[in-house]
Amino acid sequence: MKRLFLILCLLLWSSQAWGAIAIDAVSTGSGNQSGAGYSFTHVTGSDPNMLLTCAAASGNSSSENFTITYNGTTLTKGRDIDFGDNAQLEQHYLSTNMGLSSGSHSVVVTGSQTGSGVICVTFSGVDQAVLYDTYGDAHQGGTTSSITETGIELTGDGNWGVSWFAGTQASNPLNNLAPADGATNVAGTPITDSGSSLSIGFSVVTGTKSSMSWTFDSGFTFAHLSTAELVAATGGGGSNAAGAVSRRRTQ
Repeated sequence: MKRLFLILCLLLWSSQAWGAIAIDAVSTGSGNQSGAGYSFTHVTGSDPNMLLTCAAASGNSSSENFTITYNGTTLTKGRDIDFGDNAQLEQHYLSTNMGLSSGSHSVVVTGSQTGSGVICVTFSGVDQAVLYDTYGDAHQGGTTSSITETGIELTGDGNWGVSWFAGTQASNPLNNLAPADGATNVAGTPITDSGSSLSIGFSVVTGTKSSMSWTFDSGFTFAHLSTAELVAATGGGGSNAAGAVSRRRTQ
């Protein structure tokens, strides 16, 4: 009986010590970000360990610098991927501890160029002290039909891999855009931008993984891929530290 009691206590402690990451809500928007910009609505749940991530993509050849706010609070830029071509990708984030508000609020997107698309996703159960580990970025141009980022270190420990994609074609949005490697497509949207057609996508993957890939019909001009690892909350909500950091990994 004593051994059984100890086992039950251990199982109870384990279930409380490790949280479970889950997708809370997804929203998308597109438009002209110059001047007053554009806005769309995103609904955030009330979990104490929430993380809002927004990926903004533009097909302009000139460098872009997006500003994204949610309920008036400016998101922090985590990644800025610009290889000097006609596909740019930025990732911004805001956590509960950084002032993320629950409920239905406006996402406002502004910038210096014209034409962009944004995908916003809120996750629950994300560690607030260390939000995510960031991996390097992948870039590809030409007429092949896939792009892959290596060096991913998902070990099946409850953390999630998240992948942001942006690509352009001369005439039509990328066809049959889909994440590979067992990832789940969360959201994707095509937009028209300055004569080019831009597609952006977002996917998640769990379990053990060493790479992230996207596949699509050939004929694209440029494609960018950025992947990060969301860190699961620990201690049954006790991860709500005063600040939050993003650890970066270099390839």
